[in-house]
This record gives sequence, C-alpha cells and structure tokens, in this order.
Amino acid sequence: MLKITPDPPQDRTITHTAEKAFGPLDSTNRPFFTVREGIPVEDALEHVVMLLNCAEATGWDTAEHLELNDKALALTIIQSVESARALIEALLDSVKA
Repeated sequence: MLKITPDPPQDRTITHTAEKAFGPLDSTNRPFFTVREGIPVEDALEHVVMLLNCAEATGWDTAEHLELNDKALALTIIQSVESARALIEALLDSVKA
C-alpha cells in the first residue's frame, strides 16, 4: 500500500552521549576505556576541543623535527585536526548563541 503523505522526519537532536567503548581490550575482551552514557553534548564537545588542541600541539612539535615529505604528512594531520576543531567550535558557538 502506498502512502499519500510520508511520515514526518524524526527528531534527531543530540542532547547526551551514548555509551561507547574504545581502545584496547583486556584478556576477557572487555574494553579498558568507555565514554559514559548521559554526558551533555556541550560538555562532550568542549572536551573534544581540548583533545584536538593537544593533538594539534603534538603535531606541530612533531613537524618541527621532520624533513620534507615527512613534514608534509605531519602538516596534513595538523590541518585535519584544525578543521575538526573549527567545526566543533562552530557547533559550540551556535549552541551558546
């Protein structure tokens, strides 16, 4: 049976984190690290910005000790991190506005 009108779009607003395991597993296949469920999205995004700042600083320090092609690879990583951080900060700015 064909419907004349489609179902309305579902609200996909993100307000909190879901539980998400990451990193290595122990000997019983349980993850060492997990993002907790229920962290407010703004708090999570602010922490992501901090992590990206650390990754960017590490990338710059690494690039300073490399030459030619290797340095270009490190700078590419830095640009990706800067882009991700700018996107997250733009999201945070829109929430705070």
